[in-house]
Amino acid sequence: KNLKKVLIKYCPVWNGYDAKAQDVSKEILKSESGFIVEVKSGEKGEFTISYEGKVIFDKQEVERFPNDGEIVKLVKEV
Repeated sequence: KNLKKVLIKYCPVWNGYDAKAQDVSKEILKSESGFIVEVKSGEKGEFTISYEGKVIFDKQEVERFPNDGEIVKLVKEV
């Protein structure tokens, strides 16, 4: 079975970014099997989520963190 890869990159400097990245990771892993989630530090101010190499969420574009369930929904729609 092919595992689908999700990459979460977060700002290691600003408070709360790492915790939010972990929350989103757990949410994805709980929602459905078949996912690999990698969480790693990125640039200052960054909070991006990529699915299979394509950015599906960028905090700087929408000026907020993802809502509960939002990323799971996006990943399922791709």
